Parts: sequence; C-alpha cells; structure tokens
Amino acid sequence: MKILLVEEKIELSNQLAESFGNLTYDVITKSSSLGALEFLENNTVDLIISDLNMGHISGEELAQVVKKKYGIPSILMSSNYNIVNGANFDAFILKPFDFDELLELVKIVAAKAKAQRPQVMI
Repeated sequence: MKILLVEEKIELSNQLAESFGNLTYDVITKSSSLGALEFLENNTVDLIISDLNMGHISGEELAQVVKKKYGIPSILMSSNYNIVNGANFDAFILKPFDFDELLELVKIVAAKAKAQRPQVMI
C-alpha cells in the first residue's frame, strides 16, 4: 500500500514513515498540503494521512480536494478535535496517539476503500 503522509513536523513525519516502512508500506512524505497536491498531479497513492492544521490549505481542505479529484481516502490527525466536521475525510485520530491505533485505522480505511471499488468481471 502506498501512503502519502502530510505533516509539517518533520520529526513526527520521519517517525511515522519509518514505522510504516518497517511494515512494508510505501510511504511518501510531504511537509505541506501544497506539496501533497503537486505530488498527486503526477503520482498515485492508496491513502493520505494528513495533519489537520496546515499552512495555506488545511488537512480537511486537502482531504476534500483529493476525494473529489482522485477518489483517495484520507485520515486526519490533530490535537484539536472540536473543529472537525467529518464530511471530507474517512477517519480521524487525536494526537498524541499510539502508532498501533493509527495502523488499525489505516487497515480499516483501506479495507473500506477496497470494498467500495467497482469489481471488474471478465
């Protein structure tokens, strides 16, 4: 599974990328929503994990754009949960969190996305 991880805090980004990488996930990191959108213009991923509170474009706005334009599911992370409406993303995790909790969300969101893809029969 290919994951696009969007997080401004480099230390957290590196920790998560390493943890997912150790489990054979392919992780691409970007430090901004703009960087993520630029990457997606020419690349595909299976899932986006993004911080909610980003600079120019929030994680929620990023999730909305990628869901509409690319159909990519997303998980948002934040230390503030009362500003989230939930309409534009597939899951939410409150910081700080245990990696195993995030991993479980990844598995759930990936399974849901796979089940919703149309099956092609030949």
